[in-house]
Amino acid sequence: MADEDVNDWSVARQKWAGKMDNKRKARKERERKLATSIDRRSLKATDRDSIFSFRTNADLKPLATKLAKSRGLGIGELMESLVLAAAREQEADNA
Repeated sequence: MADEDVNDWSVARQKWAGKMDNKRKARKERERKLATSIDRRSLKATDRDSIFSFRTNADLKPLATKLAKSRGLGIGELMESLVLAAAREQEADNA
């Protein structure tokens, strides 16, 4: 590109035209490729191949994020440990 073309958006659009097809089918295909690019073997190796999600109030997510960060965990790992701790507590109460 010449110096005068640096701020010329039409040149940039032409350059990226094939890579940035914004039609629905192209977007869905890019999303599908991205979703399948996750290494499923690593998820299965850690036995984390299921999705667990829920809605909560606005105050809980920042609190969970802060707590997880202070423990050096991700939110998923924190939630997993909390559920397992609750299950162990219930088993102890039932025993």
